[in-house]
Amino acid sequence: MRYLSLFIGLMCLTACSYEMPETSEPADRFADEDFTRFYVIGDGFSAGLIDGVLTSESQPYSYPALIGGKINTYFDTELFRQADVGTDLGLNLFEEGSEGQYRLFYRFSGDEIPARRTAEGETPPDYTGDTEALRDFSFPGLRSYNVEDEAGTIDNFYLERLGLSGQQSLLDVVTDGDPSVVLISLGYDDLLPYVLGSATGARSLVKDEISNSDATPVSLFESSLRNIADRLQNDANASLILSTVPDPLLTPAFTTISYSMELGSEITGGEIGQLNSFYREFNERAFEYNLGDTVTAEYERPFIDFDADGGDQLRARVIIDPALPDVVFEDGYELPKIRQMDEDEYLPYRLEQVFHDNPEYGKTQPIEPRDVITGDGADSIRQLLNGYNAVIRNLASSSENIHLLDIEQLVSELFAGEIRERGVFFNADFSRGSLFSADGLFLNPKGNALIAQRLIELLNREYNVELLPLDVNSYPGISFEQDF
Repeated sequence: MRYLSLFIGLMCLTACSYEMPETSEPADRFADEDFTRFYVIGDGFSAGLIDGVLTSESQPYSYPALIGGKINTYFDTELFRQADVGTDLGLNLFEEGSEGQYRLFYRFSGDEIPARRTAEGETPPDYTGDTEALRDFSFPGLRSYNVEDEAGTIDNFYLERLGLSGQQSLLDVVTDGDPSVVLISLGYDDLLPYVLGSATGARSLVKDEISNSDATPVSLFESSLRNIADRLQNDANASLILSTVPDPLLTPAFTTISYSMELGSEITGGEIGQLNSFYREFNERAFEYNLGDTVTAEYERPFIDFDADGGDQLRARVIIDPALPDVVFEDGYELPKIRQMDEDEYLPYRLEQVFHDNPEYGKTQPIEPRDVITGDGADSIRQLLNGYNAVIRNLASSSENIHLLDIEQLVSELFAGEIRERGVFFNADFSRGSLFSADGLFLNPKGNALIAQRLIELLNREYNVELLPLDVNSYPGISFEQDF
């Protein structure tokens, strides 16, 4: 009887089937239709500019496009579109001619700082797609006031290739699309020309007089941004996301080359003695001038002094400073307007190649004003930066329908080494773990993914969406080649 019961039990197990409960994989969720009309107005920082170029490969890595990819996947259609630049090579924005993307490389195994070269480039073709279907209007070099200008009057190659009607503005195009949510990423390219010109351009010109080395005045930036926000809110009833402007002086484009020369690799003990001999007459004349009864401490001329054991300041590079007072002696000797750099001054990374080709630059051959950002220049840059970001923050706090994406804070944290994702620390150097690309000014795909992750956190908090986090570490980062 016991065996019969066992047999019946086995028959039941084989005859009956048990269905496991279905489990669904986690997925993004957009609870309403708002993000079917998600638009972007931006400059190079939101365009996907990487390694100095905009390419068909780099554009999808822009932080707005990473959100756009989630939108397209969820709604199962291509709602978020960029104006495909149509080239895999790209045209370098910071080099003359037809140069392409930057590539970092090490000349020798002991090098601490990488060198940089360019690959082959090409001019992007005209855009032949449907401009009315575009959602991302981010263009390298776009200034805030350009958004309201008639498209036909703007000198911007990436905008020109769209072939918009001459009387249309970007703001017209976006507003006509009836946007529900608009991300506005402006200001970096209002400031960057002034920074790249070593703060020697103007910062208070009227719009029609601004050139390629000038900054957009804070007052013009404010009026432009407020006009953009007012029209998008009043005419389209759109919700806005404003991103702050990162500090370009915290990027590897300006933090890689030190004001002081490294003992051993950049300057030797023997050279220090030779330089002190070279500048002996200058120092004697400066000492004579400083002893004058009418010379106050403010107008004293600094000595040029090198010492192997005296710390960084006594190995500082020599620069030309036009702001120094004129000094002409009775015998006709004119004291050169030169001095050594201070710790709060900056050199552009492009000088790495210049120092390699001409080791005397910054030693017996003073660095030209176009190649150095002085302390006053750095102060001027940060005054503009703080002005832009104050406008953005004030505008974001003025309405419940305007939200803040704080990229300035993110880059500051990155510079301080305070950002870690899943146990991996990131940095703002030209080294492993950097979130910047080889141009030193714009982020690589991993860096864009980090901003997109911050944007996802904002969207989950402020909108009716549930978006999964990105795996920032899975995106491509900085890369280096070796010539040994």
